[in-house]
Amino acid sequence: PPLATQPSASQTAPTASPTTDPFAASSTTMPTQSGGVTQSTAVDVSAPETTAPAIPSTRGLFTFYVFGYGHGVGMSQVGANYLAQQGWTAAEILAHYYYEPNAKIVTGEKYPEKITYNGALYDTREYLASALESEMGSSFSYEALKAQAIALYTFAKYNNYNLSQDAHAYGKTPSELCYRVVDDVMNNGYYIAYGNDVAVTPFHAMSAGVTTSYYNVWGKGIGATVSYLSGGRQSYGDYLDSNYKSVYSISSDDLKALVESNSDLGV
Repeated sequence: PPLATQPSASQTAPTASPTTDPFAASSTTMPTQSGGVTQSTAVDVSAPETTAPAIPSTRGLFTFYVFGYGHGVGMSQVGANYLAQQGWTAAEILAHYYYEPNAKIVTGEKYPEKITYNGALYDTREYLASALESEMGSSFSYEALKAQAIALYTFAKYNNYNLSQDAHAYGKTPSELCYRVVDDVMNNGYYIAYGNDVAVTPFHAMSAGVTTSYYNVWGKGIGATVSYLSGGRQSYGDYLDSNYKSVYSISSDDLKALVESNSDLGV
């Protein structure tokens, strides 16, 4: 269904995989999963759990309540892992976070031998395995790792296999599991397409419970023109993570000093 008919934010994750594995086809339209997450007991982002509690004000003290970690656009890694634990496949996870009927997983891609990262050339298998270990690691479920590996390769392909160090984490020694996932993805030649184009596939550690849009974070750009990065995708697993909410207090004097040291505006 079009984005206009997708479920509201009051959703929770299902307890079982909603479709058969779409990777079985040679070029597969991403499943809509009947709108993704649909149960009625969801924690809504407008609920008290995601708003700052009422507390007595203290003069000269600012308290920040922060939900999630990262920019919140595209796939949530914590949310993807939760869905994998519920039995979702990598294709279903990707379909949920990059929600668009015209998006599909293409198979049979011949991966390049090398990818450039931060100005240096790396063997593609080693690059993907190290990036996967650095972004998720072997504590994540297989299907979540597979979804991440496909998103990593798609992102590299979109950027003509030349990425800066700001693109994602890199450098950890890959585990055997990460090598196994990368071999699975490379042997099948997976990547995500949007119509005839390579999809833009940003990802982040953990949303604030619902993903946000590319435009809200970065403004203009190709990601602001595609519906699958318009946000609004429920990520129920993020609510359950122990690091979901952070509280930070700072004095007005210290906050003023931080603003002055990071801005050319007079305060």
